[in-house]
Amino acid sequence: MRGDARAEPALPCRVCFGALVPHVLGSDAGRARTPMKSGGQDVVLPGRRERQGAAGDLLYSRPVRGQDRRFLLLVGVAAALPVLVSVVHAVWIGWTALGDDAVIVARAYDVFSSHPPLLGQFSASSGVLEQDAHSLGPLQYWLLALPAHLGPNWLPALVTGVVNVASVMGCVVLAHRRGGRALALAAGAGLAAASGSMSAETWHTVWNPSVALLPFVLLVFVCWELACGRPRVLPLAILLASFVAQCHLTYVTPALGVLVVGLGGLAWSRPAAWRRPLLAAAVVGAVCWAAPLAEEVVHRPGNVELVVKAARAPGPRLGAATGARTVVRAIGVPPWWLRGPRERFARLVDIARVPTGSVVAALTVLAALA
Repeated sequence: MRGDARAEPALPCRVCFGALVPHVLGSDAGRARTPMKSGGQDVVLPGRRERQGAAGDLLYSRPVRGQDRRFLLLVGVAAALPVLVSVVHAVWIGWTALGDDAVIVARAYDVFSSHPPLLGQFSASSGVLEQDAHSLGPLQYWLLALPAHLGPNWLPALVTGVVNVASVMGCVVLAHRRGGRALALAAGAGLAAASGSMSAETWHTVWNPSVALLPFVLLVFVCWELACGRPRVLPLAILLASFVAQCHLTYVTPALGVLVVGLGGLAWSRPAAWRRPLLAAAVVGAVCWAAPLAEEVVHRPGNVELVVKAARAPGPRLGAATGARTVVRAIGVPPWWLRGPRERFARLVDIARVPTGSVVAALTVLAALA
């Protein structure tokens, strides 16, 4: 087992936040608009694409202009600074995979062999049934296959860092599309603060729960865009949901949850140009899940069957109380993401009990979001 502080997955944001910031959509936000409706088709106006929703609301996003591109690059790099520092340090010291990281890199090396991995990393849920169970798929191995072959030793860490930086910058760009510069700045500041509160190794290690963290945050923003009637991001949503769900079982339920929210919003908005994105998403999904489905057919019992049995098996569980204390620590006063990196497993001690003040602060935050 690795001894570093491990990252906690982010909670999904609310889809309706996009309705709270229309005043920051630019100088042409108040321009007179004449929406055209022809069978629910998209309406294209100068500098703005608009959509007549089922309830008559116009769902639109801010176009990215030259100044906005420079602004987004600056904010994105600033938000990704903790990740960039972590990755540069890993390359500088000549990072080498050890422990679980070494197993992951070795399995990634096997992708081009005659016996490629069909599943993900070994799962601790194996102890419940005393049968080997794994994470759902090998997408992380596919990502690291070329770096594992090409070397040097730090190349898998560099590729992981690039994925994390791209995820942060993608969140900033999508926040700008939903709420302009104000929301982009808020998202960038929040991501920078949260990233800085975790162990620096989180952002370059190939340990599978850490690798999926920032791509999951990006999935939340992508599903928000999807829920606002943008079918073009559907293939990306399927790719991200597949990747994080296959990295670690922890992400299966939240990834599925935000994807359902995004698809529900997309269905409600009834976009016109949905066939091509749907076909592309189907192809992406088929490729992502081909290996796990093949394993399920070839081996009995299959991995999915074992995971489901482990989830349903009787035994001790963390329970709702532990989950509630974790939420309080995440959004109470002071929140986890405004603290510095902790020593290993310190946050497990934090959730054993929480002070009354943090509970009150957390309830206030939840009430404000309701």
